[in-house]
Amino acid sequence: MDQMDIMSMLEPYKNPLFVIKDGKADVMSVSDIFDASRYDALQCVTFVASPKLFCDLAAKFNTAELIIGIKDGTVQESVLENCRPFLSNEPVDFWAGASDELKEAFCNGRRSIRFSSSCIIHSKIFLLSNVAGETRVVMGSANFSKAALSNGIKQFEE
Repeated sequence: MDQMDIMSMLEPYKNPLFVIKDGKADVMSVSDIFDASRYDALQCVTFVASPKLFCDLAAKFNTAELIIGIKDGTVQESVLENCRPFLSNEPVDFWAGASDELKEAFCNGRRSIRFSSSCIIHSKIFLLSNVAGETRVVMGSANFSKAALSNGIKQFEE
């Protein structure tokens, strides 16, 4: 049996995200995958995440929830420290670009960031849905981070 070179197979896509949609390989941008014009709710379960990416994408959805599965207290503390000023509306560079509407969404529960406290969750599952009952499930190895979802690095993600 001949050995398959997966990187040469993926060369036409020039995108580190390998997407299968309706049973066929497809090229989709992060905006296409997380289509806020079609879906109004976003739920993410991921091992690690970028709070800025979450806030940027969440701003486009009516509701958005992020569950981070890493149990590492240092990582959790870092994310919480970045969130604390935002939640109390103290000005910080990290949150300076956030709209008042996004800040309000965190305060009223339409946005949430949670951590696993009892076990490590290594799954990466992103669920998009809308009031019409349409659902998109995104699964693979990509964490919900800019590094995993951008074209800026040479890392294959499915």
